[in-house]
Amino acid sequence: MLAQEARAENLRDGRVPLEEERVTRTADPGSPLVGAVEWLDGATAIVHLEGELDLCTAGEFQRLAEGLLARGAARVILEMSGVEFIDSAGISAVVQLFRRVRDRGVVALAAPTEPVHSFLRIARLEQLVGIYPTVEAALAETEA
Repeated sequence: MLAQEARAENLRDGRVPLEEERVTRTADPGSPLVGAVEWLDGATAIVHLEGELDLCTAGEFQRLAEGLLARGAARVILEMSGVEFIDSAGISAVVQLFRRVRDRGVVALAAPTEPVHSFLRIARLEQLVGIYPTVEAALAETEA
């Protein structure tokens, strides 16, 4: 469903992703993390996340990130409107992605829910990674 919604939104906006894949990882049935990766071009990936990014799912997120990097992602937008919870392990996973991408591109967060955004502010993540209200704002601000 998440990937279909992303595709429909892009078609409405006139953006047609080159490729789209659905990756579902569940480390613990109580803490699922679902990610739909949408490629806008060979280097730009929008990752629509849903669920919890925490100790139980951070490893799966890191494997997803490794896949993005292996395919040449230089601009990664993490769309977080479906993320219900994030903890320090989730923050650490995002920071690790940022560190891997920063020499060749950018990582940005888009549309975090208010509880997640509050935790991101407390963790001072905005000092490393841009946090934007929408995917469109993140794309506009990170365009090369």
